[in-house]
Amino acid sequence: MGSSYYDKGNYQEAIKWYRKAAELGHPDAQSELGHMYFNGEGVPVNHEEARKWLSKAASQGDAIAQSTLGYMYKNGVGVPKNEDEAAKWFKKSAFQYYDGAKKAMKAGNQLAFELLQTVISMDVTPYSVWSLFHMGTLYYYGECDLKTDFSQAFNYFKLASEKGNLPALYYLGLCYEYGRGVPEDKTKAQEYYKRSGYKSAPSRNF
Repeated sequence: MGSSYYDKGNYQEAIKWYRKAAELGHPDAQSELGHMYFNGEGVPVNHEEARKWLSKAASQGDAIAQSTLGYMYKNGVGVPKNEDEAAKWFKKSAFQYYDGAKKAMKAGNQLAFELLQTVISMDVTPYSVWSLFHMGTLYYYGECDLKTDFSQAFNYFKLASEKGNLPALYYLGLCYEYGRGVPEDKTKAQEYYKRSGYKSAPSRNF
């Protein structure tokens, strides 16, 4: 009922029904209610009330609530700044988004792109680093409704490699060997292959 009213733009009714479900412990309702207080939808912005409901949802594993809590603690929105607390919630959320991104990639779903971008923005290792690598492969192979773009692929592989990702080093070698996104350079290609430690293209099932 809450979602039905929310979709129709009737935020007052949405809040009423979300609150009923939230008070019964429903994590999605708690998350929705918290975000309405966070964004001031149908109610004045109230970060304390937002934190209360988002914390309940986050503790039950709601990834969106976890990421919003991370944002609040990182930026001191309604709570004192706390990098450790922010990192804790971002890490919990990033794992779920990353897992969802991998499933979307296997299904060829465009949602993979959005999920990987979300994880990258959280900057939580190792998930953000692997997300950089996977973004590179999406552009390299033209998957999940993305067009092949070797320049974009190269840039993502470079960012991932700078954070210690070995498969990305191998793909940089491929880019140099075949002149994909960069001028062809066989010598550089061999250097990157050697640094990666792989003899052939690594599995993408990370």
